Amino acid sequence: MSIRRCALLCLSALVVLSSTASAAENGFEYGSGLRGPAEWGGFCANGTKQSPINVVMADTVLDKSLGDRLDTEYGKCTYAVIINDKSAHHLDVEGDGSFGNLTLNGVKYELVKFHFHSPSEHTIDGVSFDLEVHLFHKSADGKFAVIAIFFNESHEDDAESPFLKQVFSWLPNITQPDTNVTTMAPITLESLPLQGSYAQYSGSLTTPPCTEGVSWVVMLNENRLVSAGIVLNYVSNTENVLSAVRRIPKGFPGSEQQARSEYKMPECHAFRPSLIRR
Repeated sequence: MSIRRCALLCLSALVVLSSTASAAENGFEYGSGLRGPAEWGGFCANGTKQSPINVVMADTVLDKSLGDRLDTEYGKCTYAVIINDKSAHHLDVEGDGSFGNLTLNGVKYELVKFHFHSPSEHTIDGVSFDLEVHLFHKSADGKFAVIAIFFNESHEDDAESPFLKQVFSWLPNITQPDTNVTTMAPITLESLPLQGSYAQYSGSLTTPPCTEGVSWVVMLNENRLVSAGIVLNYVSNTENVLSAVRRIPKGFPGSEQQARSEYKMPECHAFRPSLIRR
């Protein structure tokens, strides 16, 4: 990698850190403090389609319009920048180039980054998971689509995720807040578990400004992950940058919205919850 290319990557990371720091200063924090999720204003407090949600399986009806699988074209990115972004409360992975794309409801989105939450933000029938991965996509006209994937810790050797193993192998290099590391090997997304059941609904970003109109795809299968232990250890040693989780909103206006969620069973049937009470 050239010095100029490295400089551009580092500058890009600094821009991300700077912009998210201002958001934190304006009241963006986690926990039960004065700037925690319960105190977030704007759409976060008054929106009618806020994320995350609890996917209630019993509140689903058949929707045959969904395809057999998600329409994704993911491959390899030569380099990626992994950022311990304390200001944004995220462990972000941003590509040096495109990770690939997702076509959803006729709209093409580019995968621009992914990040992690432990425990999960979304739940299924009230059950949470050890880890939730968000694949963050953006369309040419600025619309967002996010795929959420769940993992639970496993002690079986064959449960390892090649995709996450690549990312987690770099965690010891960014234990300090607001640090980043550039991977020197391809980040491969081809092994992502995108088969099987999934839910689709129109929601929001899970951080301020909690913008609505985000197309969510929630994979409903539980995936096993040996490296979950690495993640939990990382959380305990990095001021909990991964444990930044927005809980399912309760008591906000619109909290009993009609989520219009959809999910596809492995046998290629699809369902849509008529109402999700959160």
